[in-house]
Amino acid sequence: MFGGIDDDHIRKLLYAYPSRAINLLYNKYYHNLIKLSFRLTDDAAASEDIVQEVFAMVSEKHRELSHPHSVPIRGFLIKVVKYKSIDFFRQSERIKHKLAEIQHRLKDDVEFPVESHIINREQTAALWALVMSFPKRERECLRLRYEEDLSLDETAERLGISRKSVERSLTSARKRLLRIGKENLGYY
Repeated sequence: MFGGIDDDHIRKLLYAYPSRAINLLYNKYYHNLIKLSFRLTDDAAASEDIVQEVFAMVSEKHRELSHPHSVPIRGFLIKVVKYKSIDFFRQSERIKHKLAEIQHRLKDDVEFPVESHIINREQTAALWALVMSFPKRERECLRLRYEEDLSLDETAERLGISRKSVERSLTSARKRLLRIGKENLGYY
């Protein structure tokens, strides 16, 4: 699955020309790291975000990784992608469990006006807890759009991205919420 690149060569590039080294690593390992992450998360968008975060980490830590006594670069990439993917999966499983708990409680409760308000607050808190497991860009777009009530253009400007990127992130987040709602709460 993963072909090797000479670590000494990469370390020298990381030290002298970090962007060139990162591009080389990206071209060599990106697709296989996405596949690895997807096998662990079963979420294509999250897998892409995880792998991009790992390459951002390589960019930040390029000096440390350029030392000859550091861990093998390939091993580092695989290890970090695995940890981040497993962490994502665990968080999403916890959220699914919480949502199932809330659903169960809602079925058993008789709703009165005060209880309805409390239940609504619990549902909103559970929804935002779920949103916290989403990729960062989706979370931020949702937060700015619905908590701060910003327009698409204002959201794009605040995040320093295009309006189209905001639209795509919001669409992806809505689809993710719909899918999770169908899987866990039976919503259609």
